[in-house]
Amino acid sequence: MTTPANRRGSALVIAVALLALASALLAGASASAHAANRAEETLEALHAADAECRVVLAESVVGWRAADDSLAPGASSVRAVAARQNGFGGWPVRSSVRVLRLDSLRYVLAVSSEVGPASSPRARRRTSVILARRAMADTTLPILSPVPVRHWSAAELF
Repeated sequence: MTTPANRRGSALVIAVALLALASALLAGASASAHAANRAEETLEALHAADAECRVVLAESVVGWRAADDSLAPGASSVRAVAARQNGFGGWPVRSSVRVLRLDSLRYVLAVSSEVGPASSPRARRRTSVILARRAMADTTLPILSPVPVRHWSAAELF
């Protein structure tokens, strides 16, 4: 037979067990919310890196430099692009551009972008395109910038 003292002791044990269960559920919900927030920030950083990579690639093709034309075949040049703030988090985005001259008419333009602090970037994106200059017989015409080669325009060479 159970006495009132035994019932009070078991109620206390049940109450402590329910408190432990509630705290475990709260800790799990907090960890889940933190993981979802981190995943959202990482996804945003990936989109920011991809967008910055495309912008720097387009700026490099449009603003082709004469120094890149003077590279010898097989030589390359690397330059850093000024860091920009991008995305909702306002993370710094750093990019670098590498130009490799393949032969007299073809180049590889490679861009690498990183989002987040320099010590631990949240996202990286690298892309490259092969550019070709049109061969011109008339030297009196203005020199045109190289254009992407259609067959290899999305090659991952860098």
